[in-house]
Amino acid sequence: MDASVWIAALSGLVGTGIGAGASVWATVATQRHQARAAREQRQGELTSAAAETLLTELFAIQQKSHDAPDDMGPGGSGTEWHRALRRHTERAEAALLRMPSAELRQRVKETLDMAANWVEYSSGPTKIMWFTDWIEHLARESQELVGAYLRQEALPPRSDGVEQGRLMKHEKSSRMERLHAAYVQAQAEPQE
Repeated sequence: MDASVWIAALSGLVGTGIGAGASVWATVATQRHQARAAREQRQGELTSAAAETLLTELFAIQQKSHDAPDDMGPGGSGTEWHRALRRHTERAEAALLRMPSAELRQRVKETLDMAANWVEYSSGPTKIMWFTDWIEHLARESQELVGAYLRQEALPPRSDGVEQGRLMKHEKSSRMERLHAAYVQAQAEPQE
């Protein structure tokens, strides 16, 4: 056999090996790309479903602010109204956990906590109307946050109402810490 035949056969064999390797590499790369695209699509579907549930519950919270009963005192229908409000906020929080943005989760959770625990901020039945308006404001602000996220816009800054709520919560927390410290100090003093 002539050397040129061996060279041609060897080059054919090398070319076949390179072609087979390139084919295997292309198949693996395509499968990885398809798997990544499928994961991203599934994540997008889950995010969309979570956002839809979250917005539904936020609109329900907003509606609850419109149908607050007049008798919010003990034994009145306000107890059931408040339980329903809490159920909506709990379902919204469950949907919020599936949202990928940490900043969105933190900001909406903050407003949901204020809406669910509005009783902590009130000081009597004369303030009920103001607080139900505030709950509506909190729900609208959360809706705007979710909408901005879905539109891939920057989240809007906190409103004055939310800032006031944060200050009220901080003041209450500071007051409770001072009371606790005074209690601990009183317990530590020797008893005669």
